[in-house]
Amino acid sequence: MGITSPHSADAAQHLLDSNAKVRARFLADWPCLTIKRVPNSVADRSTDRSTTSRWKDNGKIFSVRYNDTEYFPAFQFHDGQPHGTVARVLKILSKRKSEWQIAFWFTSPNGWLDGKKPAECLNEIETVASAAAEEAEPIVG
Repeated sequence: MGITSPHSADAAQHLLDSNAKVRARFLADWPCLTIKRVPNSVADRSTDRSTTSRWKDNGKIFSVRYNDTEYFPAFQFHDGQPHGTVARVLKILSKRKSEWQIAFWFTSPNGWLDGKKPAECLNEIETVASAAAEEAEPIVG
């Protein structure tokens, strides 16, 4: 049971505001689909909402939540199916990172990928998986 000072309350509000801005910028910069739009956007028109939910439950794709809406970054779909590299990365990172942290990892320049963003290198499966493994390593120091 802690006491909240006005300064810590201000800092907490600043953090919330900052997170909201970064998340809104992500959604503006990276195409995302709602669960209603995934079936209409993937090449396999037989895909439905339950398929999308199953893919997520099975660790093949991920979503982020913003303003009570679930968004699926579009980069994780290839030829109407979940991109296999995303599933590999999720297996490595999902125990250590939130879905928003994973979204930012995929869309941020990565030193293990010579400054490229993992979302732009998904066809380089082993390289991206190795970068995720490096990210998952504990920081020692």
